[in-house]
Amino acid sequence: MNVTNISNSYTQQTSKIEGNKNILGKDDFLKLLIAQLKNQDPLNPIEDREFIAQMAQFSTLEQIQNLNNTFNMNYAVSMVGKKIVAQTQDPYNGALIRIEGIVNSAKITNDGYYYVEVDGVDVPVEDIKQVINQGDESDA
Repeated sequence: MNVTNISNSYTQQTSKIEGNKNILGKDDFLKLLIAQLKNQDPLNPIEDREFIAQMAQFSTLEQIQNLNNTFNMNYAVSMVGKKIVAQTQDPYNGALIRIEGIVNSAKITNDGYYYVEVDGVDVPVEDIKQVINQGDESDA
């Protein structure tokens, strides 16, 4: 068994995780499982029970991520038509800016981030600080 391959694979996966907000996704889990199967000792293969347990963990991870994606999209869509206050970074100079206005739409990008659009500006959902009902504008 080549330990160097496993070590290199782990290092590559770790650097990906650290570069992506420390998130280990289902694709990463599957890659690790495949690397484990490729590099296993042929004289001492993985046990059936262990393999089934890992597949169950993979399935659970996938379902949790699907549920999380559904929740995030529902949250973003629920903001449409509501007035929000957000504090986010200006994409050009990195300065913090305050955005206040009515949410026109919600979207998800290819890399899995959720945004709402306010007056032509895409605001990350996690940057929303306050949601103001139309009758409660005195709270702003």
